[in-house]
Amino acid sequence: MYFSKLDKLKVSDNIYVYYGNKKYTYQIMNTYVVKKTGTISIQKEPLKTQLALITCSNYNDTEQLVVMADLINSENYS
Repeated sequence: MYFSKLDKLKVSDNIYVYYGNKKYTYQIMNTYVVKKTGTISIQKEPLKTQLALITCSNYNDTEQLVVMADLINSENYS
């Protein structure tokens, strides 16, 4: 399970994504639980680069955990 510990993250924690020769740092701004319906509505802020992570909530088949994070830094990485 890739996101098995996603529920341990909290607002202000950082998430690091490595892609190509870049390291992207995102800061968690919000976490919330929604009913699992097969679709999800995410409100994106138009002037921000954001990351959304979604997984089942605490091994519950009826809810999903959503973690929203804003890009705060990117740097070259090799």
